[in-house]
Amino acid sequence: MHFGAGNFGLGFVGCVSKYMHFEFVLANRGSGAQSTLSTQNELIARQQKYEIEYYDGERELIPVSQLLNFSDTAQHGQLIDLILDNETKLVTTSLKGAHIQIIPTLVEALRARATSGSEKVFILACENAVSSEDLRRDIQKSCNSEISEAINGVTEYIQCMVDRVCSEPRIVDDRVVVPAERFGCLVLDPSADVSLFKTRLEHASSQNALIKIASNFDVEITKKKWLLNGPHLILAINALYERKFDFCEYVNENKNLLAEIFQEFSIGCAQSIIERDDLSFDQMIELDKDLQLASETNQQRFLQNPDLVERIASRFLKPTHRSPKRLQDFFSNLSYKVMEPALAFRRRAGQLPHRISLTLYRLVDLVADGRFLKLARKRSSSK
Repeated sequence: MHFGAGNFGLGFVGCVSKYMHFEFVLANRGSGAQSTLSTQNELIARQQKYEIEYYDGERELIPVSQLLNFSDTAQHGQLIDLILDNETKLVTTSLKGAHIQIIPTLVEALRARATSGSEKVFILACENAVSSEDLRRDIQKSCNSEISEAINGVTEYIQCMVDRVCSEPRIVDDRVVVPAERFGCLVLDPSADVSLFKTRLEHASSQNALIKIASNFDVEITKKKWLLNGPHLILAINALYERKFDFCEYVNENKNLLAEIFQEFSIGCAQSIIERDDLSFDQMIELDKDLQLASETNQQRFLQNPDLVERIASRFLKPTHRSPKRLQDFFSNLSYKVMEPALAFRRRAGQLPHRISLTLYRLVDLVADGRFLKLARKRSSSK
């Protein structure tokens, strides 16, 4: 059971469900005054499938057992029954802050599951902005201690990390198509008790690299932050400075820049992990190999990913009376993903990383004459 039929729910969670050989049940919000499902979701509900179109041109059909409207009173009972069903092993969400809307339904269903003697159900929040722990905490806040204790007895919240890029679904010839990259992975915390679907998980992991249990979850988070998000920010700022708005085109034209930026982030990432964790010599060798592989994989992702630079530009908007913190938020995000690996690089190499430093100078130049703001507004208005 997955709550949320947007980019990520369709473009990634559906694949995870398929490769783990689960029936895939979608629950999505209604739209309009009547709380009816959108045309897109009505097609999925009727056809019981949709299509992923990978950026490399390949396609994949994803079967959907049911699609229900969780804002429809008439279908509420069906949702409760499905989550209560002992055959339901996994409940996932990709709703970001909107996950609050589904908590009353989850509490009612999980409470019923607790009194029925059903097996545990696993819960994953497949959003980096809202973790499974956040979801657990919000569920606990919504009910008294007795209900919370009962729910905890039949639930296992699994910490996870996700990173696939998926574009807006579209309707093509009466089919729902979701553009997505083939890269990306669902990484599970090694402390999770996954015994109830371990066989399914092992099968899925043996088929492809779509799912894996991390040997060190904190390292996986660091790799995503500093070997995917950080380089993406730095490359997008360079592209914007040079007035290039197609990310894929820019990185293909600047492969040396791509390699140099990843080299700087890899060194900073390695140094920071070594300082934080007590690693043996063999573990450090393995870490270097792991970071090198992650860098090479992410470079390939960038060369194939059509993600536009406007994705970055759209976050960097002029402050207004209603939103005075826009620039502060952007630079806080930049600092989180760039400054620590840059400073760790300096501790290792004795000097600041050249490409990252040059990019930050370019960013200051863009801010000083307002070009970044103007370009961001121009691109947003043309969408």
